[in-house]
Amino acid sequence: MAVADAFREALAKAQPVAHEYFDSHLKAEIEAAKPDIIKWLAGLLIAQAAVVAALVKLL
Repeated sequence: MAVADAFREALAKAQPVAHEYFDSHLKAEIEAAKPDIIKWLAGLLIAQAAVVAALVKLL
């Protein structure tokens, strides 16, 4: 019980990061990662099409 009480007290005193900072920082990181995500998805779609085409040829 003492550990739980100490943890509860520490959480009550903690200063959380402002939501505005977190949201803007997260949005900036997502915007920066979008081109890379699109490139990976396009590559995976092409690879998937190639695998499907190869499997169709085997049938």
